[in-house]
Amino acid sequence: MAAKRQLVVQHNIDTGAADPKQFSVSFDGRYNANRLTSSYKSWQAASQAYGVAIENNACYQYIIGLAVENKLFWTGAYLRNKGYNIQCPGHTGCTANIPYMQPQSEPHMAYDIAQQLSREDILVKSLTTDGTPHNSIV
Repeated sequence: MAAKRQLVVQHNIDTGAADPKQFSVSFDGRYNANRLTSSYKSWQAASQAYGVAIENNACYQYIIGLAVENKLFWTGAYLRNKGYNIQCPGHTGCTANIPYMQPQSEPHMAYDIAQQLSREDILVKSLTTDGTPHNSIV
């Protein structure tokens, strides 16, 4: 994705942009659930969510950033079922990066992508989203 971001910077330079490191971006989340609500978790029934940022400067619409929120770690679930006190996330080798009962957050994933972009001094000039109300960044 870093190579794609550099292609967009070069496109911006070629088209005479005042600041070639300013991008127009579209962002949305994708959830691995067959329904959006859950009777025991607020907002999302999904165990994984993926945030995708796409640039709108060049005609190619490259994916320039990804973020993942994962609640799953099968070994942790197996050990808990065997009576071990395992808390996800946080133990050695755990692939979960948010607690199981915490809802996914598109704003949080967008923030993670913005941090990735800022490491290359890329600024999001404009952002287009679906406007879905999600949990705020904490």
